Amino acid sequence: MSDYLYFDHAAATTVRPEAWNAVEALRTKSLGNPSSVHTPGRTAKHAVDQARVALAPLLLVEPQDIVFTSGATEALNTAIIGAYLGLKNKRGVVYTSPLVHSCVWAALDYLQTQHQVTVKFLPITKTGHLDLESITEKLIGESDLIITEHISSEIGVMQPASKLGKKLVRYADETGKPKPVYIVDAAGSSMSELIGLDFFKCDLLAFSGEKFGALSGTGVLLKSQKTLLKPVQGGTQEWGYRGGTENIIGISAFASAYQVHHQNLETQNELLKKIGTVVRSFLETQKVKIITPKEGSALHVLHFLLPVGEASLFIAQADLAGIALSAGSACSSGSVEGSKALINLGLNETEAQRGIRISWGWDTSVEQAEDLCKRLKTLL
Repeated sequence: MSDYLYFDHAAATTVRPEAWNAVEALRTKSLGNPSSVHTPGRTAKHAVDQARVALAPLLLVEPQDIVFTSGATEALNTAIIGAYLGLKNKRGVVYTSPLVHSCVWAALDYLQTQHQVTVKFLPITKTGHLDLESITEKLIGESDLIITEHISSEIGVMQPASKLGKKLVRYADETGKPKPVYIVDAAGSSMSELIGLDFFKCDLLAFSGEKFGALSGTGVLLKSQKTLLKPVQGGTQEWGYRGGTENIIGISAFASAYQVHHQNLETQNELLKKIGTVVRSFLETQKVKIITPKEGSALHVLHFLLPVGEASLFIAQADLAGIALSAGSACSSGSVEGSKALINLGLNETEAQRGIRISWGWDTSVEQAEDLCKRLKTLL
């Protein structure tokens, strides 16, 4: 039996050996600033360019469509605020999925307070999925931006993001009117799903390295060439969209990790499914309410409600029992308030403080999942 079981992979999964190999390969090189024209600077720029070229075909984009960032949070803030400010004709209305990550709410709060933007919810079903039939031409026509997560990293709901993207394209084709800028948060998807602008028919897409086996503090914003994006911070790096010297080592590790992740995705997903079956079957025998739906959900996340008590206390108890779990998305799990996603799903404040997330990753074993269930049984 393992001494400690890590089941918080939706927050950050294990760094892949290929990522460490990329770090080691650059360790002995004389790296300068990629913006410098001398030999060490050109060496650094070549490493960044190599990573961009390696990632482009896997994400079905051109190298110039890739903007390296410090993570999905920066990428989403750049996308949301930059796209809104880049619009020539603004209606002042943004629609968002009610289940988006906390960093999206922060960007939307900025637009509300500083630019008087009205934020509205996209309609969802009881399970939390976007209700595509209720996303009408009127709704689309009044929107400047439409924002959704592909997979909710907190509760594991998988949105029909590609179907929504096709609907927005069809709206533009049939009406002759410009469609809203479509932004997809794919941070929760990168563990198990193919991602890219063309997959979702979106204009901007964000994801981060720690979700699939690269280093924390690295991310990517994919930007379609036709989308106008106003830079939100000073600096000329990354085509002028992101100021700050590039994280050369992190970017190289990101590309190396994503290449092997992409190559092994099918085999990995079979493992994720097996673990999900073990964990869900166990939870169904307990007196808990499973929030993550059986259909249309992530392969690596299960979210449930405790029958009594607060999630924060249970997380501490689980830690003492040798289990790493989460009370929600990593950026909001320290909050004493109820989960915003759960409240928007229709739960009350008390229920929203009882949510527990179990998530597993590329190097989790079925045996570890079985061990997890045995330990959880004593806690539940």
